[in-house]
Amino acid sequence: MKLFLIKFTYSFLSCVVITFLASCSILDYNKGQNKSQYSQNNVKKNKCPSTKIHSKTANYISTKKYILSIKKIEMACKNEVVKSSNILNTVIQFKVKMELKTNNKIKTKDLKLPNIYIALVDRESEVVLAKMTSKIDIKNKEDNLILNKKKFRFKHANNDNLSIYFGLQ
Repeated sequence: MKLFLIKFTYSFLSCVVITFLASCSILDYNKGQNKSQYSQNNVKKNKCPSTKIHSKTANYISTKKYILSIKKIEMACKNEVVKSSNILNTVIQFKVKMELKTNNKIKTKDLKLPNIYIALVDRESEVVLAKMTSKIDIKNKEDNLILNKKKFRFKHANNDNLSIYFGLQ
């Protein structure tokens, strides 16, 4: 009976020590998870207008020399309110990924590529507010993918009812 009590107390104390250590480590882990570097009040949320790639102008086919098509568009926006007029000043940095399919005999340096057009459209009134073009830079070419990075700025009351259309022209 004495041996049983010694084994029982040894097992019981071992469980208590393990539980204590585990609870301390869990508490420290939760404290580390709750600490955030940024408070929600300091983070400025920038909402980009919706983007669309027009299906008719997403591809450009040259007379059997090459086919250029827009594959993906990524945007980052920075909004600032102009204090004197309460108008939103928006800077949009965009990255367009395009695929260039050519015949192996043709040199890509000699190609005359189209421009990327960007149209800023008001969805409610269906009016084009601005239209811009951007030259395609073939320097950022990897295999058959071309990557263009550009930015533009516009001022408007808000971005809620705006859309940005991309295409090739």
